Amino acid sequence: MADKAKELLEKVLEWWNKFSTKQKTFIISAGAGVIIALGLLVTILTRPQYIILLNCETTKEASEVKDLLETEGLDYKVSFYARAAEYQGDLKVLITKDDKVFASGQLKPEGPDEYGWRRWKKYELILQAEEEVCGGQFVLLLGQTGTVEFDFISMMPQDAVCGVFRKDLAEMLKALKPGFLRFPGGCIVEGATLLNRYQYKKTLGPLEGRTHNWNRWTLHGNDENNGYHSRYAHYGQTYGIGFYEYFLLCEYLEAEPLPV
Repeated sequence: MADKAKELLEKVLEWWNKFSTKQKTFIISAGAGVIIALGLLVTILTRPQYIILLNCETTKEASEVKDLLETEGLDYKVSFYARAAEYQGDLKVLITKDDKVFASGQLKPEGPDEYGWRRWKKYELILQAEEEVCGGQFVLLLGQTGTVEFDFISMMPQDAVCGVFRKDLAEMLKALKPGFLRFPGGCIVEGATLLNRYQYKKTLGPLEGRTHNWNRWTLHGNDENNGYHSRYAHYGQTYGIGFYEYFLLCEYLEAEPLPV
């Protein structure tokens, strides 16, 4: 084995020495450029993202989220990371529909620390559904003019199985008494490209540290007529359910895990 490696090295050196100094410099520069370009491409495609919320006059500027607060009296745990870029007021968290508030909470984002740095901090609060509502809006509302940056916003029922799965669906699944559970399976495993393939190591660790990955179904229906932006263009993988959550669900179901 050592002799073969030595022979291969000698052949590589023999091939390399055929080039002039100028040619060697060009090859090294081109190779370095390709490596740097690939590194930048990977960084751009996998970099974390966050949203910036400016002062809103009404709750109608929020995005609609379907099937919110479908059970009256149920507590929901809301959590998010925030950084008050230019803001000193209170922040309201609301669930609304047709200008009616069905649940609300309030907190005050922290300002700069003793050194003047405005750092990211995780905030948590509990919302209780006063009434059932379908098609409600999740609203983050600033009390005064300013700018706050947000990342990893989450809202989960307090009775969620394993802290992530809807209780009613998990109980229905358990009633089926499955012998095994396959995950993730399907076309997600190979992805659309090697960079986009499912890599289980990226689905482990703290949820906020898991890098978002675009879903292969994002590409479906794209054509020149819609500007290559179909109704599936927003599909993505947050990895909020990764291999760790998968094994937790298997334990809850008393089913054998069948990881792919």
